[in-house]
Amino acid sequence: MKQIIKGWVVVNDNWLDEGEIFLVKNDSKAVDYDTDNGRRLRILVSNALDKLGISDLHTEDDYERGISGKYIADNISMELFASDKRMMLDQIREYIVLDSMGLLKFQENWYGYSTWTIEGFNTETFTLGGHDILEILENYKGKFVYLVIDRIS
Repeated sequence: MKQIIKGWVVVNDNWLDEGEIFLVKNDSKAVDYDTDNGRRLRILVSNALDKLGISDLHTEDDYERGISGKYIADNISMELFASDKRMMLDQIREYIVLDSMGLLKFQENWYGYSTWTIEGFNTETFTLGGHDILEILENYKGKFVYLVIDRIS
């Protein structure tokens, strides 16, 4: 069962969590700690991996060092869909397909898409194969994204 995470990409500049990526739901594109505390990318991805049945491997020592979840998952597929404005996932998919075929006559917004299907996703380094997911998402700062995570059997 695919897990879909969505929100505005915010790279936090608050001294408490400087550089941490959040996917916030509010259109102000700013972290509100009263409502967005659980919207940290590392928490959202950990929750998605839990729902996919992937075991959390963190130890008590990891927890003491501030690592709340440690997952190393084989056979993971990730897709990233992005847009300048909040849109439904199916709508972004449709625009990306039409644009790739040259059938989108007028493009008023920017759309982006990436996919990775590689063995070995590691949440300590946030890498999937040789791809640095955090670095990629930082490039989408201010964009509305859907991160679709699935386990390949």
